[in-house]
Amino acid sequence: MKLGLLRWLASPELSASPRLGMVWYRTANETHNADGEQIAYLRSGHQSSAYFRELDPILYERLGRVVAGSGARPG
Repeated sequence: MKLGLLRWLASPELSASPRLGMVWYRTANETHNADGEQIAYLRSGHQSSAYFRELDPILYERLGRVVAGSGARPG
């Protein structure tokens, strides 16, 4: 949802589209909270799959390719 909102805010269709930047940071040992493992919505048949795909099909497909091609995700 956050990435979709950012794509919409920076879309060329908006007359005064702002330039956006994102800052990511890594914290020490976040394995206890399972952040980053919330990718079930990318699986066909998941209850939210069709909903998220409809919101932003391009973003949905790109996220799916990133997750599928990443192999072992960084921890």
